[in-house]
Amino acid sequence: MAYEQYEERIAAGDSDAMCSCALLYLKEGGKVDLAKAIELYEQAIALNNSVAMCHRGRMHLYGQGGEVDPAKAIELYERAIALNNPSAMYNRACMHQKGQGGEVDPAKAIALYERAIALNNSAAMSDRAWMHQKGQGGEVDYPKAIALYERAIALNNSVAMVNRAWMHEQGQGGKVDLAKAIELYEQAIALNNSVAMCHRGRMHLNGQGGEVDPAKAIELYERAIALNNSVAMVNRAWMHEHGQGGEIDYPKAIALYEQAIVLKNSGVAPTYHRACLKHFKKNKNIELLFIAIDKMELYLNKAYSKDSQGKNKIKELWGLHTALSEKLKNFLLTSIRLQPTKDSFERFKNEFIELANSKNKLMQAHRQQWKPIIANILIALTGIGLFAIIIKAGLTKAVCKKPMSFNQVFFFAKTTSERLIAGVVKNSDIEVEDVLSIHINR
Repeated sequence: MAYEQYEERIAAGDSDAMCSCALLYLKEGGKVDLAKAIELYEQAIALNNSVAMCHRGRMHLYGQGGEVDPAKAIELYERAIALNNPSAMYNRACMHQKGQGGEVDPAKAIALYERAIALNNSAAMSDRAWMHQKGQGGEVDYPKAIALYERAIALNNSVAMVNRAWMHEQGQGGKVDLAKAIELYEQAIALNNSVAMCHRGRMHLNGQGGEVDPAKAIELYERAIALNNSVAMVNRAWMHEHGQGGEIDYPKAIALYEQAIVLKNSGVAPTYHRACLKHFKKNKNIELLFIAIDKMELYLNKAYSKDSQGKNKIKELWGLHTALSEKLKNFLLTSIRLQPTKDSFERFKNEFIELANSKNKLMQAHRQQWKPIIANILIALTGIGLFAIIIKAGLTKAVCKKPMSFNQVFFFAKTTSERLIAGVVKNSDIEVEDVLSIHINR
């Protein structure tokens, strides 16, 4: 019915009705139809409607219903600015500030923000205040920032509420005032501002301005996640990873980190990798291999402190420790994105064994100390099964239609320890007997 109510007015050439109906075609939860929205905006633009110019310009800028085209966005914003549309002034100012469709130009951004502010545009007030707060296009000026934030807050601008709350929290332009910060965050949350939810969630989690309350933090992070806030995804993932507000849950943490990556949160990759590796290490055999590699580092640290003559040699061996660790990590992390096969797993093992043995000749004079270190790494390698990696990579459903037995879970099932280890060290100068004796006495 909402669409039909505009039909008569559109037929009569009412450009405002065209804009209102076009907006309905853009809203999620409704009858999304980008082609129809574009058609209506173009009709309204032909009738010189500046609101339609703004909305169609935004579609060009972000590639809605077509390619990203900053030039066309600029053309439409400039037409709307000539009609004194404050939203167009604000949008074009943002482009100057970010360097979209041209060079970053703070002076032009400021000029347009000021024009929009004169027309009572609260978004322009908030962004211009941000520039004063951060010293963009001029000196840091907290009083001017505060004055503009307060004006925007009076117009119910939730972004201004969040930024002013942050100033209270950090003591920018005055004393630290957590009570006022909380009040403003809560106002913004009531307006469904996901950034405010993240900040207030953080405060609950850290006990800022009240008791530590993981449950309230979770509630707010979950609300922000529902609004597609990638920071909330990272924060909630961190809670899952470290068992805050519940049990440690690496799969849930990994899933949320992945969501944030999809939303182009550039800082999450190292955290995501860390959570993935923790998840893999829940498999005891994988953990043992990491431990065996780390024992090499312990040996090298001790040797370095004692042997002043052989320090260059030891530095070279540290390179081996790093290479082994990185090779294992890379294989495991790749298995998250790309399902490993029997062949790729065999190739990884063979390359790993060759790398592990690559410095044996260099350590010939210290064979008695070096041999057990390499042997223990190779023993640990034998314990890792392909299917165990697939399980940890979350790919079980794709390759398994029925439950696996204990033996099937490990790639080397139904072989004796001797045959297992002999296969691993067949290209090595570490004797099978050396490995077996360490394995038996471990």
